[in-house]
Amino acid sequence: MPFPALHVLFNIGAFYPFRKYFGKYWLVFAGLSGLVMDLDFALQFILGPDSFFAHGYFFHTIGFVLCLLAISLVVFLKNKEYGKYGLIIAGGALLHLLLDYILGGGKYYLALFYPFYSGGFHLHLLMSFKENDIFGILDAIAIFISLGVYFIILKTRK
Repeated sequence: MPFPALHVLFNIGAFYPFRKYFGKYWLVFAGLSGLVMDLDFALQFILGPDSFFAHGYFFHTIGFVLCLLAISLVVFLKNKEYGKYGLIIAGGALLHLLLDYILGGGKYYLALFYPFYSGGFHLHLLMSFKENDIFGILDAIAIFISLGVYFIILKTRK
C-alpha cells in the first residue's frame, strides 16, 4: 500500500491548482485528507484486527467517502468557509482510495462496498514488487519532486 508521504503529497498536488478557491488553510487540509482514511490503524489497534473499523474495512469504502461528503455539504450550507475544507477532506479521501486501488492498497484487495458487498476490487499495478521496497522508493521520489518544485517556485518568485 502507498506510504503516508505519497498519499499526503499526491493530495497536495491534486488540490494545488484550486488553492485560491479553498482559502489560506488549503495546504493543511489537503495534506490531512491524504491521511484521514488511515485513521483506522489507530482504531484497529484499540478494537482489534477483526473489528468493523479495522484497517481496510469501513474507512476504506465508498460509503465512508459519501459520509464525509454529506457532512461536508451540510457544513458548507451553514458556513461556506469551513465547508470548503470539508470538501477537501472528502475529495482527498476519494483520492486516497484511488491511489490504494491503482497502486496496491490492502494486502489482497479493497472492499469498496463493505459491509454490503465484501467482494474485493484491485488493480494493484505495483504489487508484483516487494511491497516495502517499491512504496518506500515512491515516497522518496514524491518527497524529492515536492522539494524540487518548492525550491523552483521560491527561486522564480525572487
